[in-house]
Amino acid sequence: MSTAVYIRVSSPKGQKTDSQRAELEAWLKRHHYKSVQWFEDHDSGTTMQREAFQRLQAVIFAGEIKTVVVWKLDRLARSLSYCKNETRHNLLTYLRLGSKRGAEFSAIAE
Repeated sequence: MSTAVYIRVSSPKGQKTDSQRAELEAWLKRHHYKSVQWFEDHDSGTTMQREAFQRLQAVIFAGEIKTVVVWKLDRLARSLSYCKNETRHNLLTYLRLGSKRGAEFSAIAE
């Protein structure tokens, strides 16, 4: 099992992941993480249908990831509550499902 790092900005226009990446790299180094897989999206957090997020979810659900590190939890998803008319999972559901598969989540800025 390894560690996954997920970074996201809401738009590819004018927004960069550089600051998130720099803080995460420093944190990983301080905590002696070596085997790390990076997942990066440039899409809104209001949907779970993001390419890198879907790949991250697949490796978590396959049991390949022990730890998921993010800058802030809102990088994973914006919605904490389930919307009745929507089929997407909210952040709390996602964290619960990942935890059931043995994944731990760390948000370094919260």
